[in-house]
Amino acid sequence: GPDCEIIPNIVPENQRVSDGNHKKLLFVGRLTKAAKRPHLAIQAFEKVASKFPEWKLEMWGDSHGSERYLKEMKNDIISHHMENRVVYRGTTTDIQSVYEESAILVCPSEHEGWGLVVTEAMSAGLPVVAYKSCAGVNELVEDGHSGILVDDGVEPLAAGLAELMANDTLRKTMGANAHQAMKKFSKDKVWEKWFRLVDRIAGINKTV
Repeated sequence: GPDCEIIPNIVPENQRVSDGNHKKLLFVGRLTKAAKRPHLAIQAFEKVASKFPEWKLEMWGDSHGSERYLKEMKNDIISHHMENRVVYRGTTTDIQSVYEESAILVCPSEHEGWGLVVTEAMSAGLPVVAYKSCAGVNELVEDGHSGILVDDGVEPLAAGLAELMANDTLRKTMGANAHQAMKKFSKDKVWEKWFRLVDRIAGINKTV
């Protein structure tokens, strides 16, 4: 096939990193049923919430155009008496602080182009629980190292969350690994790839 080089996006180096102590799960993304599937995050949390009474799930993202879906999710929360445990926070200009004050990113997406939220959260020291089948995330999260990749369905997602919620050491270790893993997408490393590519192309053209 053609000579093809893939160069990733830059992930800004995160100066502020979560200490993993905040008992908070995080969902960040547009509240859309089809691709992002935040309802799965809620349903998974509902399954394990009684075992982890101090934990909350915070939902950040734009719900514009998804009012009916949002109402469905809120009704689900009310029917499970989870109004104090699942909180919708809307949008923010300082997502950095949100990552810093959370412990785990839950990513129930079906697919992602380039998992921007995932890379930002990992860079901020959050381990990620996501689906094995989710292209774009399954390449960023290393299962058992920087997060947990689970089989499809609500039960496996709940089990993955519970594993990290129950184990402070595991959560913090995976968070530190996630932070470390994102360094390969730092500005300097990504630009270095571009420079090498340009040099190579210039070299190829010189010999013609």
